[in-house]
Amino acid sequence: VLLDPLHVSYKIMFIFYISFVLFAMVNVVTGVFVDGAVQSSNKDREHLISEELRHQEEYIESMHALFHDMDHDQSGTITIEEFKHAIKDERVVAYFQVLGLALEDVETLFILLDRDQQGSIDIEEFLFGCTRLKGEAKSLDMARLTYESEWLVHNVDELRQAMMALSQGID
Repeated sequence: VLLDPLHVSYKIMFIFYISFVLFAMVNVVTGVFVDGAVQSSNKDREHLISEELRHQEEYIESMHALFHDMDHDQSGTITIEEFKHAIKDERVVAYFQVLGLALEDVETLFILLDRDQQGSIDIEEFLFGCTRLKGEAKSLDMARLTYESEWLVHNVDELRQAMMALSQGID
């Protein structure tokens, strides 16, 4: 009704102006909400990172305490005998289970933890091994195992071929 006295071109320009201003205001309001969401997301990410680091520290401290409980002679290392003795304690088994470590085969677990193959596990081997064995196998672990198996099969085949060539050369 108010626009009736105006020419049609002015009415169209006015409608475009109003549409443009509304569009701009909606973008400003949306920008404010998106900015708030991004800042909240960054705080959540930082919180998640700090929580994960705190959990890792707690896990390491727990495993450190478990190691000292298992080291009966306080030598700084755990032998297979100390390990087997500790596994008989239901509290230790429960502790390993809570930490996500399975204890089906004690000797295999000990061998996996004893990286230098000296028959005893020091604190570094224990912490490194327990951290690596914690939880489920990851796809990277499985891919690495597959690669190493294929590499081993390939090298054994090359060794077999070399031995065959040597044996034919001797005959």
